[in-house]
Amino acid sequence: MIQSASKRWVLQLSARRMVLYLGVPALVALVAQLAMGASFAVVILAVLIGGVGLLAFMSLGAYNAGAWLALFYVLGNVLVAIYAKTLMGQTLDSHLYVPVDSFLVLAVNHKGEAL
Repeated sequence: MIQSASKRWVLQLSARRMVLYLGVPALVALVAQLAMGASFAVVILAVLIGGVGLLAFMSLGAYNAGAWLALFYVLGNVLVAIYAKTLMGQTLDSHLYVPVDSFLVLAVNHKGEAL
């Protein structure tokens, strides 16, 4: 039984494509966050955390369990916050007692996970 090329393409996972689909909207949202007046330090930390997580996923590949762990960590802790807060019109550092410290903790945890 011969499978068509389009059916095989749908079943293959591409880490680069997934990183583009998640990373480009995040960068657009972070630029919007700066325009809304979010703290520059918090936005830079979000860029670093998101970049490291997406880079780890892309470098390990879509068929590696560690890559998925890094992706889900970044998705659940940073990317969802970036998307949701931007769509709701809130700055990234709103409703946090110490936003820079919160993002620093995420950065340290994610760096330890990436190693």
